[in-house]
Amino acid sequence: MSIQLFYPNIHKKECLKELKDTLSTKWIGQGPKVELFEKSFAKYLGSPYAVALNSCTSALHLAYILAGIKEGDEVIVPVFTCAATTIPLLYQGAIPIFTDTKDDMTIDPEDVKRKITKRTKAIIAVDMGGKRSDYKALKKFGIPIIADMAQSLFYNPEAQYSCYSFQAIKLFTAGDAGAIVMKNKKDFDKAKRLSWYGIDRNAARKEKYNREINFMKVSEVGYKYQMNEISSCLGLVGLKNIDKDLKYRNELVDLYNELLQDVRGIKIIDNSDSSRWLYMIMVKNRKRFFEKMDKAGIEVHMSHVRNDDMAIFKKYKNDCPNMDRIEKHYICIPLHNKLSKKDVRYICDVIKKNGA
Repeated sequence: MSIQLFYPNIHKKECLKELKDTLSTKWIGQGPKVELFEKSFAKYLGSPYAVALNSCTSALHLAYILAGIKEGDEVIVPVFTCAATTIPLLYQGAIPIFTDTKDDMTIDPEDVKRKITKRTKAIIAVDMGGKRSDYKALKKFGIPIIADMAQSLFYNPEAQYSCYSFQAIKLFTAGDAGAIVMKNKKDFDKAKRLSWYGIDRNAARKEKYNREINFMKVSEVGYKYQMNEISSCLGLVGLKNIDKDLKYRNELVDLYNELLQDVRGIKIIDNSDSSRWLYMIMVKNRKRFFEKMDKAGIEVHMSHVRNDDMAIFKKYKNDCPNMDRIEKHYICIPLHNKLSKKDVRYICDVIKKNGA
C-alpha cells in the first residue's frame, strides 16, 4: 500500500533525547517519569487523578473493579466497539448487555433506556473514532458511567472513570500503554495498588528496611499493569506535541469533509465534537469499495466489528436494529499525522472516480 490507514505518530528527535536521559539512569521500569507522566496527563485533561498503565485494556479492567462490577452483574456496553471494551467484563463474570449505536457510531441512549434493569451495574460509553458520546443523556439514568476513551482525548466529568489508550497508532503513542482517570484519591490509591500486585509501593519506599511488612499487608488481588519509564518517555513527548498534532488532524478532516460532502454513494459519518482518530464513511457496496481502493494503493478497513458476532460473545446477542442496518456499509479511510493534504486529495479523487 502506498497510503496506509494508520501510522504511528512519533516525534523521533525529541523521543530519542528523552530516552537518552532515561537510559543514563537506573530507571527503565516504573520510576519517576511514570509519575511525571501521570501528573502531566491529568493536568492536560483537567482531571484530578490519573494512573498510568500498560494498556487501555488494563485501565478498563481496573475501572470495572473500582466500580464494583461482580459476577452476574449486567453492564450495558455498545455493540460496536473494540473487543477490549467488553472482554474485561468477562474477567469479572459480568453479563454484557449489548446496546445499539446511533448513526454517528456512538451508543444510543434511547436503547440504553430500554435495556436497563434492576441488575444494571454500569454503562460503558465509547467515543468511537474520537466522537464524543452523549454523556449528558446517559447521566440522566443515574447509573455509574465508565468512559472508554481509547480513541479520544476528552475528559468527561459525567463519567466515574475514564480510560485512555496510548497504543502504537493512537492519537499519541507511548508504544503501548494507557491510563485510568478518576475523581477521588481513594480510587487513585486503590488503582495504584491494583496495578502493582496489590502492593502500596509508596509505603514500601518509606519503609525500605521493612519492605516485607508491606508485602504481608496485601489483602486484594492485584495485577502487573503499571507503565514503564520507556513508555513514559514517548508519552511525555506526545503530550508536548498533542495540541499541534490534533490541529493538523482537524485540518485533514476538514479537507475530507469539504471534498466528500457531495459525492454520490458516500455518507460521511458525523465527526463533529471529536478527537478525530478515525475518518469513517458509509458506502453502498463495501466489497467493491475495498477492491477499488486496494487497486489504487489506498488501505481501508472496518477497524472494528460488532462484538456480538464474535464467537466469545454470541450467547449475549441482543436486538440492535440500527447496527443491523449499517453494519455492511461503514468503512474507515486513512487518517494519521503522516498523511499529507495531497494524499487526502488523491484519496478523494479515487473515491469520486470510482463511486461507492
